[in-house]
Amino acid sequence: MSTQYILTGLAKSFGCDFYFHKINDLNRRGKVLTNYKVVGQASKVETITYMYQFLLSEIDRLAIVAFSDVVGESARSWKNAFRLGASTTIYKRLMAQRKTVHQEAKDAGLGNALAVVRSAEKDVMRFMQNLRGMSTSSRGTCSSAGGFSAGRSAGGNVNLGGGGSALGRGSLRLTK
Repeated sequence: MSTQYILTGLAKSFGCDFYFHKINDLNRRGKVLTNYKVVGQASKVETITYMYQFLLSEIDRLAIVAFSDVVGESARSWKNAFRLGASTTIYKRLMAQRKTVHQEAKDAGLGNALAVVRSAEKDVMRFMQNLRGMSTSSRGTCSSAGGFSAGRSAGGNVNLGGGGSALGRGSLRLTK
């Protein structure tokens, strides 16, 4: 579920959205895969895809490093809780970054740029309203308070890059 916090934060911070559906992995009996689809301007979708992969890799790397000092807990439970904690912190940071960027643009008199962003966001919302049978959220749980706390702390130090690109323009590419 930590992946959904990251994807939600990235999608919202770039004025996009996503949906997912579960499919059976035909190569591995009983295994269910989750297929995510980001909806928005092509350039933003590409940026989200790159950042999503980077953030998941970075969180996994940090979880491995942090767990090396932990004694007496299940590695799987602790690392999953760490991932969830880091993801929730990163989500909050992305939302704060978006708010700051939009306020700075407004203060700088970039109302036209914000109007373009809002128009693209409305297109994404209309597309998402027309989807049927696709899920857009799920809840995560954790079984290690220590792992969650360590993840929250680590999530505050992950590099998110600059926020100014959130106002980037591009052609709208909605996907099905």
